[in-house]
Amino acid sequence: MKYIINIKKKAKKFIDKQPLFQRKRIYDAIQILPKGDVKGLKNYKNIYRMRVRRL
Repeated sequence: MKYIINIKKKAKKFIDKQPLFQRKRIYDAIQILPKGDVKGLKNYKNIYRMRVRRL
């Protein structure tokens, strides 16, 4: 099954402001989707959030 991941402009801007190690963790977590701590957002259809663990 294929997935399309859309990162909104506001989210990309937030990610790009993070330190390098943090950006790497976020982008690595995105790459392993749909595995991980992924849950649907309440009151939104087809929009999900993913928790990335702290080191």
